[in-house]
Amino acid sequence: MAFRMTVTQEVDVALKITDARGNPAAVDGVPEWTVDNNLIVVTPTADGMSCKCSSAGGLGTSTVTATVDADLGAGVTPILGQIVFDLVAGSATVVELTPGTPTEQNIVTPLAKKEAPKSATKPEHK
Repeated sequence: MAFRMTVTQEVDVALKITDARGNPAAVDGVPEWTVDNNLIVVTPTADGMSCKCSSAGGLGTSTVTATVDADLGAGVTPILGQIVFDLVAGSATVVELTPGTPTEQNIVTPLAKKEAPKSATKPEHK
């Protein structure tokens, strides 16, 4: 199940490292944090035991991986933990108005006043 976060948020992620029975377990060295794309920016602490995961602004999913060395000796036994982020839009903050293409109005011109019809009869002269 993905961890839902808006593109304007960030979250601290802490490592909890245990053995098969759930007891705290030690690891060798500093954990390494990676991300599978550019939707999340990871900023690990100096000891690597936690990391700030900040949205870079894009929508989508992103997987953050922490890799640790479980071999406390000279060898390396990598084990990893992952968290999948589901990055969604934040709250609306901007309203943009975009005009379409202007068109001419359909203007109806008023009819010209009609002249009074001329009488068929001639006026009388006095």
